[in-house]
Amino acid sequence: MSSIEAVFSSLTGSLAGERLDAAAFAALTDDDLEATHKSIAAHVGETTKYAALSAAEIARRSDWALGQAGLARRKGHLSPEAMVQSLSGGSRADSRRLVDVGTMMAEAEAAEQLARQAAEQAADQAAEHPEWDLPAAALEAPWHAPLGDAVTAGRIGLDTAGFLRKGLGEPAAGVTPEML
Repeated sequence: MSSIEAVFSSLTGSLAGERLDAAAFAALTDDDLEATHKSIAAHVGETTKYAALSAAEIARRSDWALGQAGLARRKGHLSPEAMVQSLSGGSRADSRRLVDVGTMMAEAEAAEQLARQAAEQAADQAAEHPEWDLPAAALEAPWHAPLGDAVTAGRIGLDTAGFLRKGLGEPAAGVTPEML
């Protein structure tokens, strides 16, 4: 069992062990019910972010370029979204959104990490050779990185990010990434 799986298995076991039922919620005061619902929604939001990152990794390991060696195809699924759907029991649209938004989140994280590494390398070179006048490294993050960052930070939900990206479209002739 991976450490990530252990975390979620433990959380699931803890929740199942509580044996909460309708009567437990009925016994709450109005304020306690409101606070409880907010806590549940926050928990769902956090776990959904991780489900999206997992779905993105399933998609990455299932890239069509890998052919039959890709994860989804090896496991008998036609696509990564079909595999995610079979694992989670969600709808096709939900699975697609998990893959799409998780991929945005992973790409934004990767771009940020590359930018940080480039800045560290530039700082090391500048310290090593102060006489050199080195230009700043310019790494371009994907245009949708702010959406991925917003989901990761909890400022917007998966559905909102998915709908925004779909509604904005993709860069094309006459539509620059900056415009999007």
